[in-house]
Amino acid sequence: MRDAVASLTEKYQRLVALRRAPPSAEPPTEAMRALAARWPGALRELDRLPIEALEARLAALAAADPEAPPRWVLRDDAWHRTMAAALRARALLRGVRHPDPARCEAIAKALDPDAPDPAFVSAVAAPPAGRLGWVVAAALAPRFGVSPEALWQEVAPSHDPARRERVAGRASRT
Repeated sequence: MRDAVASLTEKYQRLVALRRAPPSAEPPTEAMRALAARWPGALRELDRLPIEALEARLAALAAADPEAPPRWVLRDDAWHRTMAAALRARALLRGVRHPDPARCEAIAKALDPDAPDPAFVSAVAAPPAGRLGWVVAAALAPRFGVSPEALWQEVAPSHDPARRERVAGRASRT
C-alpha cells in the first residue's frame, strides 16, 4: 500500500509539472512517453483534468496514510498495473483476436500477478468497443464493488456529460 501512495505521488508530481510547463514549440515527448509507459492512462488525466484537480490529488496523497490509503489510491494503482498487464498481453497476443485457451493460460501465467486470469487475456484480444479500458474496468469492478461503467468514470472522468453517456452506451452494447 505504501508503494501505491509513493507511485501515485510521483505520477501526480509529473502531471502537475507537465501542466505547469510553459508552452513550447516542441512538446515534452520523452517525458510524456515515460509517463505513459509507467502509468498507462495517465496522459488521459493530463488531457482531461484541470490543474486544480491534479493538484488536489497530489495534496490528498501528501496527507494520505501510506499504510491505509484512500480507496481511490488503491483503485488508481490497480488500474495502472492492470492496464499495463493488458498492454503486455496485447503485445504477446500479436494481433490474434481469438486465441485458444492454452495460449490465454500461458500469457496469464507470464503476466502473473497483474493479469487476473486467462479470460482477461481473451478479452484483451477483442476488447469491447475496441477499448482496453473496458477490459480493465470489468476486471477491477468486482474488487472495488462498483460496476465497470462506474469504475471507468472514477478513473477516467469526463467533464462532458454527453461524452459520458456515449461511452457508457458503447460499453453496454458490447
